[in-house]
Amino acid sequence: MKKLGLLFVCMMLFTVSSCTSLSTEPPNVHVTVQHKKTETRKGGYEWSYWLFSRTSVVADASSQWTETMHRLSIDPGQKATVSFSDRSHPKFSAHLYNQHRKGSMLPVHKNTITLPTKPGIYVILIQAHWRSGKSDYAFSVNVDK
Repeated sequence: MKKLGLLFVCMMLFTVSSCTSLSTEPPNVHVTVQHKKTETRKGGYEWSYWLFSRTSVVADASSQWTETMHRLSIDPGQKATVSFSDRSHPKFSAHLYNQHRKGSMLPVHKNTITLPTKPGIYVILIQAHWRSGKSDYAFSVNVDK
């Protein structure tokens, strides 16, 4: 009987932990292009977490959150590998970021983003979605000729 009770408690803890997050904000993102890590910034996010009660956080990004970012110089059409600090695999999309708004969508396959082929400076917006919420991230690249 004690084993059955212990099993029930373990199953309840597993269920609660898999449905909720104890973190009070989304994980950080790591972006690698041509074996080089690039600077990333976390923008606005909405995040819910559980610790004896359900709590939500909404954080807005500064309107200038991407202006002083370091730009990684890359070859045209490279792929960026995306990973998250908590090793999660959220659904995410990637867009060109133009003058404080989302622009055209970039191809995403599994954990990679295909970057632009035309030379120029680009800010890439990543929008990730988890069960606990969503977050925006950005990084910048300079596509060489």
